[in-house]
Amino acid sequence: MAEGDLLRKIKSLEHIELHELEHLRIEEVPRHRDYEPITINDEMESILSRASEQNFVPVVDDQNIFIGLVRRREIIEYCISQLFIHGETPLNV
Repeated sequence: MAEGDLLRKIKSLEHIELHELEHLRIEEVPRHRDYEPITINDEMESILSRASEQNFVPVVDDQNIFIGLVRRREIIEYCISQLFIHGETPLNV
């Protein structure tokens, strides 16, 4: 679920008080899209592919249990740092 999903749901609720949102169940919030996870063992190519389609990439362990998120920005920063390590000149950022 993304922030936008929650905001769309709140916007669709007419005349609701803030305290009433405490009873809103996550399963009642429709998702705009599903964010496909990567595993902790995935190669960088797979991570980059997902990040090109999603702002963040969920990460699951080898038992398919959610362990965290990797943001697109973090992936880009990692790639830029790797360019410096290998002596290539990255684009001006």
